[in-house]
Amino acid sequence: MESDLELLFLWVNTSDSLDAKILTSRAIPWNDHVEWFESCLASTKCMIWIAEKDDFALGQVRIELHQERDLLIDIYIDISQRTQGIGSLILEKAEEESKSRWPGYSFVAKIKHNNIASLRFFQKQGYKFDSETADYMVLAKRL
Repeated sequence: MESDLELLFLWVNTSDSLDAKILTSRAIPWNDHVEWFESCLASTKCMIWIAEKDDFALGQVRIELHQERDLLIDIYIDISQRTQGIGSLILEKAEEESKSRWPGYSFVAKIKHNNIASLRFFQKQGYKFDSETADYMVLAKRL
């Protein structure tokens, strides 16, 4: 558990992760991260998966009940593992697990306008344009 906390802290504070964040572009302080992590683990509205292979962490997916019937997705793949299909695999597994927990809910991804890689990734996974704000686009996968 402690290693997951530390790993997620490192990943959330990488420059590429911060560049893609919608709510903040500054590094997350350790105490704030610990508080967030503990609240996620205690919540029935949040699930986090860390994908590993041979004891090496590949990436993470978090799915959180966001609005009445929307499941907000956050995904991060370690930079050394990108373009190998890991993201598709772990997102698919997280979606399957979430469908049994929250049947009938829609998956939603919020993507900054300049994050073309994430836009293409979610489109390949069957997500469709739903709406947009000045800061980001919303893609959804309706079930």
